[in-house]
This record gives sequence, C-alpha cells and structure tokens, in this order.
Amino acid sequence: MSAYRQYETSDEPDHLAYARRLLDTGETERSSQLHFNSKTPASVPNVLARQAARRLGVRGDRPLRFFSRLPTVMEYALLLGTVFVVGRRFLGETAACLATAACALDPNLVANSAVATVDTPYALATLLTLGAVLWLGERVTLARALALGAALGLAFAVKFTAFLLLPGVLVVPWLVPALRARLVSRRLPAAAITAALAALVVVAAAYRFHDVGVELNDVGWRWPAMARLAARVPHLRLPVPADFATGFDVLAVAVDKDYPVVLLGRHFPRGVWYYFAVAWALKTPVLLLAATLFGLARAAAAPGLRSHPAVVLLAANLALTLAYFSFLFTAQVGLRFVLMCVPLAALVAAAGLAPLVQTPRARRWLAVVALTAVAENALYVGNHLAFTSAAVWPKREVFRLLTNANVDWGQNDDKIAGWLEEAGLSAAPFDPLHALAGDNVFELNHLAGVGKFRQHQWLREHASPRAHFGHTHLWFRLDAATYDRMLEEDRAGEAAAGVCAGAVPAGTIADGAPAVFPELGRTDGIVLCLTAPTRLDLGLFGDEGTIVLGAADQPLRDQPLVRPGQQSWYRLDRGTSALAAFWATGFRGRWRVRGGEATLATRRVAVQRGTVEAE
Repeated sequence: MSAYRQYETSDEPDHLAYARRLLDTGETERSSQLHFNSKTPASVPNVLARQAARRLGVRGDRPLRFFSRLPTVMEYALLLGTVFVVGRRFLGETAACLATAACALDPNLVANSAVATVDTPYALATLLTLGAVLWLGERVTLARALALGAALGLAFAVKFTAFLLLPGVLVVPWLVPALRARLVSRRLPAAAITAALAALVVVAAAYRFHDVGVELNDVGWRWPAMARLAARVPHLRLPVPADFATGFDVLAVAVDKDYPVVLLGRHFPRGVWYYFAVAWALKTPVLLLAATLFGLARAAAAPGLRSHPAVVLLAANLALTLAYFSFLFTAQVGLRFVLMCVPLAALVAAAGLAPLVQTPRARRWLAVVALTAVAENALYVGNHLAFTSAAVWPKREVFRLLTNANVDWGQNDDKIAGWLEEAGLSAAPFDPLHALAGDNVFELNHLAGVGKFRQHQWLREHASPRAHFGHTHLWFRLDAATYDRMLEEDRAGEAAAGVCAGAVPAGTIADGAPAVFPELGRTDGIVLCLTAPTRLDLGLFGDEGTIVLGAADQPLRDQPLVRPGQQSWYRLDRGTSALAAFWATGFRGRWRVRGGEATLATRRVAVQRGTVEAE
C-alpha cells in the first residue's frame, strides 16, 4: 500500500537515474555528478521492473512508480525469510519466529521497503553475509566460502557502508572460541582465497567489469589520502572497478561537511551521538520497543548467550555499526542509514526472549505486543515513512522531535493540494518565507529548520499548529496580535549606525513601487538604508527571479531566498534602519509599505566569510 500511495521521495530519482544510465550506456562514473556520489547498481532491478511495466502497457506516474518499487518490496520479503532461516538455524525456531515477527511489525523496514532505494537491499545483504560467516563457521568448505564471498560482494555492490562488515568477517570470528575452533582447518587458506575472489567478481560484475585494473594515476582522486597513495604508487592497479573505488573516494570528501541535522528541536551542524537512538525510540511501536530492549538485556545477562557464536557475531556487528554512525557519521538525516541494525537487534533480542515463550503468561504478553504494534502500524498504512509511535503525541507537534527522512521525505507532495482544497485552505500561503497573518501551511522540514534553522525559529517557539496533513504538512493560523508581535521581535530592521555611512540617496519607496536590483553574487551585495518619519512595515514581493533580503548583521547562510510569489516583511522604527540585499538572480518585484513612505539610500558591500563587510 505504501509503495503504491507514496509520492516519489527525495533521492529515488537519483538511484533510478544511476541504474538506468548503467543499463543503457554501461557508464558508471560518479565523481563529476555529486548526486550520484552514493548510488550503486543495486537499483538496476527497480529500473528493469519499470521498463517491463512500460512494455506491458502500463502508463501513468503512480502505476509506473509502483512497479519500480516492487523489487524492493520483494527484497523485503526475502529479508523476512532470511531472518527466519538464519534465526532458526543458529538460534532455534522460537527465536526465529520472534525475530521475523518483530521485523514484519517494524514500521521502518516497511517504510523503506516501499521505495526504490537501497536501504532494505543492504539490510538483506548484511544478514546474508553474517549468516554465511556462521555457516562457514560450522564447517569450512569451498562452497560455503564461495557463498560468503558472494554475499559480501553483494553487500559492497549495494552500499559502501559494507566496509563495516569486514571486522565481522575477518576479526570477530577469531574472538569467539566456538567459531575459532571450527575455522582452524587446512582448507581455510583456499576458502579465504575463494571468498575474496568471489567478492571481487560480484562487485566487478555489478559494475559490468568497467575499468577493472586501471592504474591509480588514471583516476582523479578527491580524498587526500588516496591522492597521496596515487602519488607514491601511481602504477598500482585497482582490483575493482574504478568507479566502485571512486564511490568511497567521493563519500570520504562529501561526509566531511556540515549537514542539516535537526533533532528534538535543536540544530546539530555535524550530528549528535544519540541521534539514531532517539530516532529508533520514537519510530518503533511502544511495546515492540520495550520487548526488544528487554530481550537485548536478557541476551546480555545470560552467560550462555554471551558466548553463543551467532549472538556474539550479530551483536558485535550491531555495536560496530551503531558506533560508526553515531560518532563518526555526520549526515544523520534519517533512521534509514542504520536500517540494517533492525534485523540484527531483532535476532539478538529474540534469543534473549525465546526461553520465556514456554509459559502461557509470556505468550499472552507477546500477543499483546504484536496486536498493539499492528494497531500502531495500521494508523500509517500508505504513509509509513511518517511513522512515529503512540508515545509521540500530539502528532501535529512531531516536527519538534524528528525531521527529514524520519517523517517527511516528500512522500505526500502530490497529495497536499487536494488535502488543502478539502480543508478550505487552498488559498493559504504555502511555505511562506515567514509566517503571515491568517492561515499558513508549512512543510514539516521547512518549519523545523532543516536547511535554515533560524528562518522559522520564532514561530516554533511562540506558536503551535492547529492541525497536520499526512503528518508532513502543518497548518498555522496567526491572529493579528501574534503577527504584530512576530514583526516586532523577529522582523525588525537593523540599527543603521555605521553601516549606512556614505550611502548614496536612491529616492523614495512608496506602496507598489517596483523593486529592481542588479545581479548580485555570493560575494557582493547592497545595504539598503531606509529612513522613515514614523514606524512602518516594509514588504518585498517577488515576481520573478530570486534575491536574499535580510538583516545585514546575520550570516548569509541564515537568510532565505525571496522567490516568485513570496513576500518578506520587516518592521522599521522611526529614523534610519538597514537591510541587506545580496545573491540576486534576475530579480524583479514590488515594494509594499504600510504606515507611510521610506526614503532609500544604498551602499555597495562585500560578503566575506559569509557576513557583510563594507567595501
């Protein structure tokens, strides 16, 4: 249902475009197009399904989008089956049933299995790899080594995060006595070579063997470490496709920057260590969360499970993955990045809970857990990406806790116009630059401050939405007093002392006067010195092009663009106030003045290090 109803999410087009280009042209290059930085051949089945649907006569955006998502839905089914098979073989049938049920009831797996992205396929590849390690640990054979290599190669072909699996393949088994004893075999060297070759072949095949074996100096490296290596050994040949290696290279540079991470109403430029723990707690059905935590605690406390090979391997990979994404990963914009942890946690918790299921009382409690989880999921059928648990209430206030792909990933963008029309709000300003008097509708991420955290900060701190639409859009109504207070406290012009010295007179601004600006780049701007005989409100209406208008003392990155159809209002005190205009591209608009007229003088300025400085 979610695969059919949800609109195209933010990064689905890039996943499909990369896979489509690979199919059509064989091209795998990514470094010159950063929107392909983390894309892999894993989306090829999605493209093939869409193409097959077209050949069968399927037409229309929604049906075609549904067919492009069906491979991910099927991969979800395979994941559930793999959870059961791995659980039954290594933890017992009771644990397998519990873990499979927990994964089937997890709304995050459901949500990300309903879109054409790679998080669910990677969760599947992760579990296949760890299951293959355990299988090889039972008896070392070349066939089992081949399976391990193929699974690991699949994981790398799906997502670059697969490097986190290497300790689980190469190190952890030797730290578990039961596994180590079985791995010590004269067949181990041959098995290791077989696994490595299988992994390399699968990765190369996924990239159609494109540029396998190229020399390091033939690749334009971005990451300083790789550039230095290429300088020292320029003729060393890559054993993998060049554009598989450049995926790691581009990401090593791309993740070393600030991302718009907003959690619990706070902005974290480079993420925060508890991001994924909080997101998991808020996006998991309440009793399912409690049962999982209880099961994990029991597994940690049980001596027999602390040394159990499967529990140790799964728990070690779970801990390593969470540690990396919590402490070293900065692009924390959705729980989907650690989706592979859900099956691992479910299996370990199931191992802890399995002994309890023998009692009727425990079985009744588990039935209550399952039924309440079903009920919580049912409220989000067709919109699982927006899921938050019953502990999060009221739902119209979710933006104060979670943002981005945790709630709003663009899945309702095609529905909001109809919802607003039904509610009689079709004429309300949609995502205004700032709240206006009367009705306003905001996308959750814009309101919460993803991208421009200060833009709607006053509104978040002083008002509450009246309702939500699909959990992703919020409706506010500002009365005259609240709007007046917002102008007074948040939209006041800067004091003109100093910044207006030497400004050149430019005439009078009257209501309806045209607002025309020259082209302004990121490094130059204009200070507008506005002299008013009395307090007045000044508005800039955009007709075409874009411009940034804001307080001259605020960093450029904090100022939103005035786009066509938008309006930006400021309250000016009696005397001279200053605003700054910069980054104008083909802008044409109109001035609106309430309360009189203002005399304008201008002064050219430079933007240095993101702030305005007089030339």
